[in-house]
Amino acid sequence: MSKESFKKFVKKNPSLINYVTSNKISWQSLYEIYELYGENDSIWNEYKISNKYNYSLNEIFNTIKNIDLKKLQSGIENIQSTINLIQNFGAPKQNNYEPNRKYQHIDD
Repeated sequence: MSKESFKKFVKKNPSLINYVTSNKISWQSLYEIYELYGENDSIWNEYKISNKYNYSLNEIFNTIKNIDLKKLQSGIENIQSTINLIQNFGAPKQNNYEPNRKYQHIDD
């Protein structure tokens, strides 16, 4: 088995990258397992993550760090104004008319 086939195997199973970046295992160790067992052995079940929402803490912090807060705030304000517009669109109109007092009947 070649290094190229190992690279293709890793690309098909990106969860292996998380193990290396979180220092749980080295690339050398993964490659040795690959050489010994091949890519179809059940040993990989331990390393293949079926849960796509399994993120490392570093990935979460990097994502949060890269958020542009001004754009986020602008987006939230746009959503709020859209919701207000929709709510007001279906609401019955209120008649806030009050007659001017100087034009009222003198008898009143």
